[in-house]
Amino acid sequence: MSSSRFTLVVSAILCHLAFEVAGNYVVEITQNGPIVQGGSITFQAELFASDGSRPEGKFRFNWRDNTLTPHTWTDETHQPKSAWHVSYPHKYYPGEYEVEVDVDEFKYLFWMEIGSRRTSFNITGFLNGKMELVQDKPILHNFVSNATQVEHEIVLSEADRNYLMNATQVTTYWFIDCTFYGESSDFTFNYTYGTVGVNHSVEALVAVSFEPITTTTSTSTTTTTTTTTTTTTPAPSTTTVVTSSSSTTLPSTSKSILNTSLNSNEVSILPGQAPRNLSHIHVPYVCLNSSIIPPDPKMTYGYFHHQINVKAPIQNITFKGTDWLQPYNLLDLQVMCRGSGNFSYCYYKAAADYNVTGNEECPEVATITEMCQFNISGYFSYTNYTVVVIISNDVSKVVKPISVILYKVQKHAQLSVIVVPVVCSLVAVILIVFGVAYYVQRRKRFTVEVADFDFGHGVGDMEYKTFRERLREAVVNSLNRDFGVDGEGNVWSPSRKYGSMQ
Repeated sequence: MSSSRFTLVVSAILCHLAFEVAGNYVVEITQNGPIVQGGSITFQAELFASDGSRPEGKFRFNWRDNTLTPHTWTDETHQPKSAWHVSYPHKYYPGEYEVEVDVDEFKYLFWMEIGSRRTSFNITGFLNGKMELVQDKPILHNFVSNATQVEHEIVLSEADRNYLMNATQVTTYWFIDCTFYGESSDFTFNYTYGTVGVNHSVEALVAVSFEPITTTTSTSTTTTTTTTTTTTTPAPSTTTVVTSSSSTTLPSTSKSILNTSLNSNEVSILPGQAPRNLSHIHVPYVCLNSSIIPPDPKMTYGYFHHQINVKAPIQNITFKGTDWLQPYNLLDLQVMCRGSGNFSYCYYKAAADYNVTGNEECPEVATITEMCQFNISGYFSYTNYTVVVIISNDVSKVVKPISVILYKVQKHAQLSVIVVPVVCSLVAVILIVFGVAYYVQRRKRFTVEVADFDFGHGVGDMEYKTFRERLREAVVNSLNRDFGVDGEGNVWSPSRKYGSMQ
């Protein structure tokens, strides 16, 4: 009875410790899959404490998968991580499988499970990777430029590249729109697409052979006959020289090609060059040939496909308007270019001595337009500056700087300020002269007789006259005036006579 109680207590303690320890650790699994049939995959498990640190101690990693012929492996280590390398020959069918790892820690004289993790992986029937297009830089979409050459490259996964290290022959067949354009012993193909607006289908079939290298040996025999004459019996002597030569057929793809840059045997086809003859090319998978041409079971294949659309890059950028401005004037420029739409553009102000690097980006969301024609207008600064214009489409990007020069104009007195007063003065003088002349001329046309009534003359000598005397004097004066004769009895002075009225 006491032993059973002791066993129960020990079991309870161990369960409590196991539960407490298991809640303090986290297991993470990473892999380099998927892999092709016949390849190898690497799983790596890492153990972390709940706070993210790496624990110390003695650990045991128990690995296993769920394939038809399961693989298992146990790794005891003092490191909180473990790596498991597993190979899956061709007998393992393509599909999705699972791998699981249980982690135990040696504690209190026992191995106690502290965590586990499960993940899935894939075994494929084809090489894993993708077809990348490069034009000055990797192309992340389906558009290519017709102005430069396109480099097509097959980039395999790390696991499959390692698998091909043991291959004896690797051949890549290249097709454009189901037309065979050549083969290469590496994974690259260069081509320039000339027609804008055309869609193309690019296919590549990689055929890998692991058959052993074939070695042939040939032997040639050379016979030389020498005749020696003596005084006795002539005897011919024969000398045989055997030359042996050996030749070895080397694989077209070696390990160095797979480890270094794949540019040893590039295939470059110009747009005007005719494609290869397809009469001797019989490959599966390309252009829906999977049901017509069966694959070779002794070979490993990789099929890669890419759809592309050809576009024209941005070119012939022109600016209409003036970049020489007076202070506080507005900049008004019209920008035009050629290329395939759609276009996105933006512009911003920079320093006057700004140097374009080509890596400029729009500070805000770019404006999208179908036609490459837009205006740059606005007031930017009262000193010299540079307007950076960024225009891009699906296959190109152009950064153009526009230097804006501000200048001040020295003001001069206008000619009208001088001419107008002088002309007005001359006109005034002429009017005055003509007015005076006109007045004088008009004055000469009229003679005005002015009567001079000198009522004060002889006032002191006047004497008293009677009415009779005054009447007589007036009659005499009137007669003298009528006849123009001055009589002696005229007492009026000559100044009192009236002149003729004309």
